[in-house]
Amino acid sequence: MKTINSLLYQYYPRGINSIIDISSYENSDNYKLLKKKINERNNIDIQVESLIFKLKKLKYDINDFSVFEWYDRCYNLQFIIEKENNKKIVFCIHISLLINYYNLSIIEIISDPSHRVADYFPKRSISEIKTGYEYLKRKMSIFIEEIIIGYKEFPKHTLHEIIKDVNFQDIPLGKFSFFNAFFLNNFLNTQF
Repeated sequence: MKTINSLLYQYYPRGINSIIDISSYENSDNYKLLKKKINERNNIDIQVESLIFKLKKLKYDINDFSVFEWYDRCYNLQFIIEKENNKKIVFCIHISLLINYYNLSIIEIISDPSHRVADYFPKRSISEIKTGYEYLKRKMSIFIEEIIIGYKEFPKHTLHEIIKDVNFQDIPLGKFSFFNAFFLNNFLNTQF
């Protein structure tokens, strides 16, 4: 845990609020290192492409929803594992660019077609599924750890722990978690 904390503080300045004091935040060495690390992607692109290729070969219709221009701190890979009427079950693979960890999660998306704002943006309810699909999670962990050498699953008990003295973009101080630090701003980030 000590190592993860020290890595966290390399990329995020302590006590500078990115919402209120944008200039100080963006001029900090921490933020500059974060941007550099995201832009370089640490030569992990080839390994992630190999993972995507393997999953597609195994007939998983995987999508890469990563948006590095918005400073996603991970690859955001997803595929639908179940689809029924207005409900989708989505498997999410988050591979961090900042540390040698990944996160696996499964989310449920329920769309209400009667409340469409536009054809591509349905009103929906998204929630994390905590149980089930253990076999698929184990299988994906094996694939990831075989292809992306040195990576392991981020400890679940720490993932949503709050770091009180740092923040990023529109996440306020006191609401910023390890998931936000090393993966995405929103846990339920999908384009399905």
